[in-house]
Amino acid sequence: MLPEKSVFDLEKLTYCGEGNRTIVVSNTASGWILRIRKSDETATSSHDGSSSSNCLSTLAQFSVAPYILRYFGSRFTRKMHLLRTSPTFLRRLEEKIAPHRPDYRLIKGVDLSEPCMIAAPDAAQIPAFLSRFTYGPTISVEIKPKFGAFPLWPAAGLVNLVKTSASLFCLRQLHSRKLSRWRQCSLYCPCDMFSGNRDRMRRSLHALLHTPQNNIRIHLDSEVIFSHEQNRLDSGLERFFFPTGDLQDTVNGGRNLVASEQSLSELVDGHKQNCKMHACQFVDHRDRLVGGLLVDALLHEFDSVKDSAAPISLQSADRATFSMDCKAHKEVPLNGHLDEAEENRNGTSTHLKTDLDRNNHEVDPLSPLPPVGSILGRILAVQLLSRDDICFIVSHFERVYKYLTSQGLTWDAYMQPSSKCVVPPTDLAESFDIVERYLIALVARDCSIMITFQRAAPDCPSWIPTVGGGACSCLPLMVMNPVIIDLDPKQLTSIHGRFADEQSIAIQALEHCPHLLYSYL
Repeated sequence: MLPEKSVFDLEKLTYCGEGNRTIVVSNTASGWILRIRKSDETATSSHDGSSSSNCLSTLAQFSVAPYILRYFGSRFTRKMHLLRTSPTFLRRLEEKIAPHRPDYRLIKGVDLSEPCMIAAPDAAQIPAFLSRFTYGPTISVEIKPKFGAFPLWPAAGLVNLVKTSASLFCLRQLHSRKLSRWRQCSLYCPCDMFSGNRDRMRRSLHALLHTPQNNIRIHLDSEVIFSHEQNRLDSGLERFFFPTGDLQDTVNGGRNLVASEQSLSELVDGHKQNCKMHACQFVDHRDRLVGGLLVDALLHEFDSVKDSAAPISLQSADRATFSMDCKAHKEVPLNGHLDEAEENRNGTSTHLKTDLDRNNHEVDPLSPLPPVGSILGRILAVQLLSRDDICFIVSHFERVYKYLTSQGLTWDAYMQPSSKCVVPPTDLAESFDIVERYLIALVARDCSIMITFQRAAPDCPSWIPTVGGGACSCLPLMVMNPVIIDLDPKQLTSIHGRFADEQSIAIQALEHCPHLLYSYL
C-alpha cells in the first residue's frame, strides 16, 4: 500500500538521478520513489498542437496505464501510482535537490505547472515478499541496455547502408555531440548484451564498468557508489561481498536463522576464508559481480505462465530481418581486457591477436538468444516489434499526423482507452499499426534494467529467484529481483527529429569508420 503521507516528507526525500524528461527522488525509509516531470528548455512547438502542461499531464496518466506495461510482463514491472501535487511542494523539492544535480542537467528544472507525479516501489530495494528471506547489504545495478540489434533492410546509398552494419548506439559514439560530451568513447555494445552468449555478455558488462557514460549506475544500500560521476565501486563491492561489520543474527523479517548454528557474521567470514584457501574462479570483485551474478540474473528464465505472452517470437526463422553482428566492435576482445581494445582502436597495440579476438570470432546468426522468460528476452521481443528503419517509418508518420490533426487529436490522446472508439480510415490502418509498433519499440530501446541482490537466508525456499552459490564460497546464494524501469511513452512528433538525428549519426560514422562498409564492397 502506498504510504502517501511519508512519500511527501521533504526531509526524507533524496535525489537519485534523472533523464531527459523526469527527475527521480527516493524515500528510502518508505521504499518508494517519485518521478517528477521536468520543464522543457524550449517553447513547445506548434507542431505538438498542445500546451506543455496538458501534454505532460496526458503523458503522466499514460505512464501509469497498463497499455505499455503489458508488453513487458507483470513480473518485470512495478505498479505505479499517479499522485496529485502542488507548485509549492515542487518548488521546495527543486530547491532541496538542486545542489545534487549534475551541472549539465540544470538547463531543465522541475515543471511547476505539472499537477501530477508518479510514485512507484523503489527498485533499488528487495521487495517485502522477498526480503523476508534475505540478510546483509543490498546491491543494485541499473543498466540502460539500449537497442540490442539493428534492422537488415534493402538500404540504398552509403549513408543508409552503414546503418545495416552496426548498432545505432555504437555509431552514435562517433557523433560530434557524443564526442563533445564524453572524454572517452564507450566500448559497450548492446548487441553483445542481448546476444545470449555469456562471453559476449561479460564483455558488454565489463565495458560498461570501464566506460560507464550514463548507461550504468550501482547502488549499495540505496547509495550510489558507481556512475560516470563517481567511482567507489571497488570499496563498495568489498563491503558487499565481504562485509566487515557485525551482522544481525536475524533475517530482514526478524526471524532467527534456522538450519544453521552460526551467526550471520560467521557465515560471511567463512565465505571469505574459504575463498582464500582455494583457487577462486573470479579475478576480482568486478569479475565476481559480472560473471557470478549479473550474467546469470540477466538470463534467468522466470515462470511466465500466468503472464501475458511476449509480443513476438524470436525463433531462428524470425531472425532474417535483424542482426547482432556489430562491426563497430571487431577490435574488442572477449576476454574483457578492454585496455587492449583501446590500444587496438588507436593503433598502438603491442598485443598479439588471440582466438578470443572478435576478428577471429564470427557471430553465429543462429546462436541462442536470451530465454523468452528472461528480462533480456522480454525487452528484446518488444524492441523488435518494429524491424523497419526510420526511413520507412517517416512516411507513415506523416500520414498519421495529418489525419490526427484533421480530427483535432494528439497521438497521446488517441491512445487513451476512451479514444479507442475513434477508428482511422481503412487505408490508414496499416500506417497507424506501423507507427504504434515503432513507438512501443522505442520505449523498450530506451528503458533501463534494475537488478537488486541480497544474501539468501539459509532457509530460503526454492521458489525464490536466486543466483550465485556456485563452486566458490566467496559467492554465496543471492536473492535477486530484476525490474524494467523508465518505461516512458514516446511522442509521435519525436519521429521526425529522430530521422534527422539518425541520418546525421550515419553520415559522421561513415566519415570516421569507412571500414564498416568493406564487407559490402
